[in-house]
Amino acid sequence: MCSLSTLLFLVGLVLLQVDSARILCVFPFPAVSHQNVFHTYNKEHLRRGHELVVISPNPMKDRAPGNITEIDISHTYKMLLNLKMDGVFVPKRGVITTMDSLTSVESYSQLINMMTEQFNPPEVKKLIAYRHKEKFDLIVVEALPYMQTIYAHLFNAPLILFSSLHGVPDHFEVMGAVSRHPTFYPYVYRHKHSNLNFFDKIQAVYDEFKLLRRNWAMDDIETEHLQRIFGKDALPIQELKNRAELLFLTGHAIIGNNRPVPPNVIYLGSGIHLKPVKPLPEDLQAYLDDSKRGVVYVSLGTNVPTSLMDEDLLNAFLTAFARLPYDVLWKLDENNIPAEKLSKNIKIGKWFPQRDMLMHPNIKAFVTQGGAQSTDEAFNAKVPLVGIPMLGDQWYNTNKYVELRVGVKMDSFTMNADDLYNGIMRAVNDPSFRENLAKLRDVLYDSPQTALEKAVWWTEFVLRHKGAKHLRSPGANKIYTEYFMIDFIFYLGVMAVIAVVIVFALLRLIVKRLKIIGKEKKQ
Repeated sequence: MCSLSTLLFLVGLVLLQVDSARILCVFPFPAVSHQNVFHTYNKEHLRRGHELVVISPNPMKDRAPGNITEIDISHTYKMLLNLKMDGVFVPKRGVITTMDSLTSVESYSQLINMMTEQFNPPEVKKLIAYRHKEKFDLIVVEALPYMQTIYAHLFNAPLILFSSLHGVPDHFEVMGAVSRHPTFYPYVYRHKHSNLNFFDKIQAVYDEFKLLRRNWAMDDIETEHLQRIFGKDALPIQELKNRAELLFLTGHAIIGNNRPVPPNVIYLGSGIHLKPVKPLPEDLQAYLDDSKRGVVYVSLGTNVPTSLMDEDLLNAFLTAFARLPYDVLWKLDENNIPAEKLSKNIKIGKWFPQRDMLMHPNIKAFVTQGGAQSTDEAFNAKVPLVGIPMLGDQWYNTNKYVELRVGVKMDSFTMNADDLYNGIMRAVNDPSFRENLAKLRDVLYDSPQTALEKAVWWTEFVLRHKGAKHLRSPGANKIYTEYFMIDFIFYLGVMAVIAVVIVFALLRLIVKRLKIIGKEKKQ
């Protein structure tokens, strides 16, 4: 016999049923870690019967048959690699960004050029050309940068912004959340976030202003690009941002410093891309099982080619690993290291099933660049972390390792072999890291919905209600003069000055009159 709770659940499913919708997903950034998040999201919508058109640099290879059209823009991977090789984004030690490169309008202009190229493939041009015949119920766009929000305007459909990383201040400004604070809610690209002294705070404020100036400039540049492509159909980026109904952020609010946000900002929670743990390949299982000393796993992600590292940094890795009393499993996309430089305890592979492997009890520590997805996987597996930040939000993530006491953070600009060796040894041998990871994992995953379930529910919420403007803050996407009432404060100041001048003039008049009266009395 069906229980009452089961019956209520089934009734709820019927009431919340969404007819098959047609969704355009535009996930432009060429990074495997970003795309893994979006693949999981897309597959679940296919499973639920929705029709998808997906513009992506990583078409899905392992998806089940479904009602999906994928437009391949993978040619932009080469464009991004060329930017790295030219040192545009990674001017230090071959693979490390600086605040100057992150705040540079010139470097980001080249990123916008790459994004603009993604409007040129024939399939994209055809989709846009026939936009008056196409109908989409929803547009989901990666929140990096904002050019692709033009699709919501072209197809006149509700828009969801989706970040596979943490939110940045301009995301929160668009949605009407608390956006910029250099110490409480620092920009994730900044290299130092906590324990700031007086001079650090001065630098933090200066960096925030530079990033703000860059964002304003980029809005204008993106608008110019769109006007060249779409002519009179283009709108300014500032207006396109107003179309955003929701913002999805991967990760938990506590990792974002519990920022106050309106209900249209959805922290999905940790582990949206995580799949059930699968058995390891036999050779890898045997390697991990047979390691008498334990294994340190090393992966610097998909955005850090070892071939671009300068010799000093590469030698720091090789020397530190050779000194370790543990086996080292090192994931390298391309192994350009001479065999004679590799110590016997190092095993190199082009790819490892990272999620599954981190769950093995013989993994002692994880040396990582601090990417959001790698961090999620380590938190889930309760593996201590050694963070070596190099790009984007990795400084923020690795700073969190220290704040949460679940790992250590290296200074990427100055790290030598001794620093790395000592950091790994501390991560392996400090039992408090695993204890804190166990507590953190319990908190992150104590939720009535998984991250994927939450993303799907809110997506279908927008479909059911044909938008979510009722969740919008009145302060959303306001220019600073309006948000901070600068015009009102200015007029108030002018009125105050006028009032002071009038009072001062009256006082002078009164004093003058009193003097005249005094003279008349004496006479």
